Parts: sequence; C-alpha cells; structure tokens
Amino acid sequence: MKKKHRTVIYMNLRSSNQNFNKQREGLIGYAKHSGLEVINEYLDITDSFSLENRLQLGQLMQAARHCQFDCVLVWKLDGFACNLSHLATALQEFDSLNIRFVSMQDQMDTNGSRSEIMLTTIKAMLNFKSTIHGERVRAGMIAAETKGKRIGRPKTPPHLIKVIEELARETNFSINRIREETANSVSYGTTCKIIKRVRDNER
Repeated sequence: MKKKHRTVIYMNLRSSNQNFNKQREGLIGYAKHSGLEVINEYLDITDSFSLENRLQLGQLMQAARHCQFDCVLVWKLDGFACNLSHLATALQEFDSLNIRFVSMQDQMDTNGSRSEIMLTTIKAMLNFKSTIHGERVRAGMIAAETKGKRIGRPKTPPHLIKVIEELARETNFSINRIREETANSVSYGTTCKIIKRVRDNER
C-alpha cells in the first residue's frame, strides 16, 4: 500500500466574513483525491500582510523545521504568502526540507520535475522586481536633479548654523545641550560637525 504524505492545510482568511467552509471542504476534498493524509490545519484570520500577525503560519514553519509533515496544502498563493519575497523564501525552505507545496487554485505543485523550474522562475521574478525598483529610484533621482530639485536631506538654515557656532564658541555646552537650544531642529551629526569645526579653529 502506498504511503500517504502527511499533509497540513494552511488558510488565511482576510476577514471573518470569508467562506471558511468552502475553502476547507475544497482542500480536504483535494487531499483525499490526491492521496494526501491531512494531519493538521492552521488558520489565520487577519487583513494584515505582516508575518507578525500570522501566528499560525509561524507555528506551521516551526513544525516544518521539526519534520512533522511532508506536504503543505493551501487554497491560493495570495492567502499564504505576504509578498513575492516571502513566497520565494518559504518555497526555498520547504525545498531544502524536502516538503511538498501545493496551491490548489493556482494549480501549483512542487512535487516532480517541474518544481526546480518553478523555484527558478520565482527567484527570477524576485530579482527582476528588485532591479526594476532600483531603476525607478535612480530614474526619479535623475529627473529631480534635472528639474533642479535637491536630492537628500534639506540644508540647515543659516540662522541655526549661526546659533550653533556662537554657542560652540562662547560656551562649553555639550552637543545635546546645544541641540536643545535649537529645539533639536538640527541633527546630532550636523550639530557635532559645526561644533567641531568652530572649536578646532579656536585652538
């Protein structure tokens, strides 16, 4: 008799109004038809995409690292992964643990010869997204510079520089004390540079 894969189901409902029973029945039916033995179910109910709010998903990952199951079955990828980066990381970890991953609605199954191609494709998509983001940032900076906009932090107003210079020259106040005198309007680093310049010149 063929051994069934120990399978866990993961569901993340965006709100308590989503049809829990429809998803669960669909996943249970899929598992039965595919010869998967469901040994546990994990359910998060949250509208957040943050991993910090996915307590059940965290428990699932811990169980995976302790080799407590052989397969993860989900309804859809967007109900499992917080973002593309999280999906790639999770699939890589499952692959390293020899755990099968199945997304029912997406018809995705990492079991078999196509799994390596699938993982490679996801990594390529992640790299592409990162590259595009970097190019957009650079293009935005170039466009801003072309229009005469200053890139980076705004310059310190001259009157504040003058106040810091006078305090540095006429008192022994610390950096924090001088910053207090300017209502902390100037960063610690900038204040420190001005004080050092003034006091070094007076030596």
